[in-house]
Amino acid sequence: MKFTKLRQFTLAAFAVCGLALGGHATAHAADATPDTVTMKLHKMENEHDKTIQNTGDEITTLPEGITPYDASKLGNVTYSVYDLTAVMKDQGVVSGQTDAKTFEEKRDQLIATITAGKTDPAELLEAQAAFVSAHNLTPVATEELTDNSGLLTFSKLPNSGFYLIMETQAPTTHLAALSAPMIIGLPLNDKDTIHLYPKNVIARNIDPEIHKVGIDPKAPTSDQYVALGGVKFELKRADNQGDPVTLTTDDRGDIAFGNLVAGTEYILTESSIAEHPWYNQDDVAAGKIELRFTVDKTGTVTPISMKPDKSYFKIDGTRIGILNHLILGGAAFQKVDAQDTTKGLAGAKFKVQKVDTDGKISWAVFQGQTFVKWVASQNDATTLVSGKDGKFDFTGVPYVYDQRDGEVTYNLIETQAPAGYALLKDATSFKINTQTGLVTIKNERYALPITGGMGIWLFILIGGLLMGGAGYLYYRQRRQEG
Repeated sequence: MKFTKLRQFTLAAFAVCGLALGGHATAHAADATPDTVTMKLHKMENEHDKTIQNTGDEITTLPEGITPYDASKLGNVTYSVYDLTAVMKDQGVVSGQTDAKTFEEKRDQLIATITAGKTDPAELLEAQAAFVSAHNLTPVATEELTDNSGLLTFSKLPNSGFYLIMETQAPTTHLAALSAPMIIGLPLNDKDTIHLYPKNVIARNIDPEIHKVGIDPKAPTSDQYVALGGVKFELKRADNQGDPVTLTTDDRGDIAFGNLVAGTEYILTESSIAEHPWYNQDDVAAGKIELRFTVDKTGTVTPISMKPDKSYFKIDGTRIGILNHLILGGAAFQKVDAQDTTKGLAGAKFKVQKVDTDGKISWAVFQGQTFVKWVASQNDATTLVSGKDGKFDFTGVPYVYDQRDGEVTYNLIETQAPAGYALLKDATSFKINTQTGLVTIKNERYALPITGGMGIWLFILIGGLLMGGAGYLYYRQRRQEG
């Protein structure tokens, strides 16, 4: 994987985010100051490291690149509000008695203590939890965001003292930066509702990899694979935002692609494998090879669904392996008596031969009834034997791959006939396909004399003539001697 360096906020960036509130510490509360206040947290997704100055007022127009956080897609977040009045007092900050400059200095120092120099989201959450534990703080309110509204509401908080607002749970695997802790002092003039805008930075430009392979057509029933170049895929977001992207594998079967957003669901569909027609095209044409997935900020892929099934995929960290299956076929035969085709003949032995367009002859090796490979020598080929009913078959031949350079001929060569039957002189040609009918092979019995015919009398006549001739020669010889 070509890793993209994730953007990390420095400690100073945390201090900027929405901490301008509370500078009123020396001001006197107005006569209309309410006893309680409602805090509305507008959770934002920050695409371009933009900043928002929190004033407590609602913002009607958001800066470009800042959008409401969609927890239903990016993951739930939780915020807690803590009463920090006692901690601030220990720092010498008392509401109504401390000037704004001192408040800001102490606030920033306390933020630095809370974050402990951490910028990684997971590490920052741990640092915040450690601060809460060390100061024995208990949340006065906690809310979880689970939908796409981006809004968390904390109602009827006492409108006095100091509050610490922190993100306490978040999908850290998706985030490049967590929203900054916020410390505010109340009351804030005469406001009964305060609007705050905490922001998370979602990791972007994530770049996982695709590796496309097919089962080796020279070993179609093995676990050996070959890289497939020129295979096309369509990549799009599951929410249909943006335009689909076409991706094509290189000669090594690889695609490196970027610009993915962490936590967003994507759909990857194989759209064409036309350069390799000996692999199953139906799966591609029907859009069956499909992966729904998300990535985290490191590019690690998490599958959501895999079609047709998980055997087509191998997910390893940032790498998506996708497998194509060969088009395989076979043939079925039955050995029968030529005079009585209902009689199956057992024990006939055959070998399977392939003749290429250039006349090259190869022989089939099988494991059981499953094709393994082609070999050059007939002696190395597997013998197929007809069963009790005369039937035998095989499967697993990559017949489309065999015909990549032109038509080939498949022959069945009989090497031993059933007992009492003559060996076939000619090869039996046949076709291989995904679905084939039964091929009938007829054998003739050995030729015997016909019962009741002239065959036996011919032998008797010839024998008699021979014996008569021998007797005549013997008689003639004795007469001459006399």
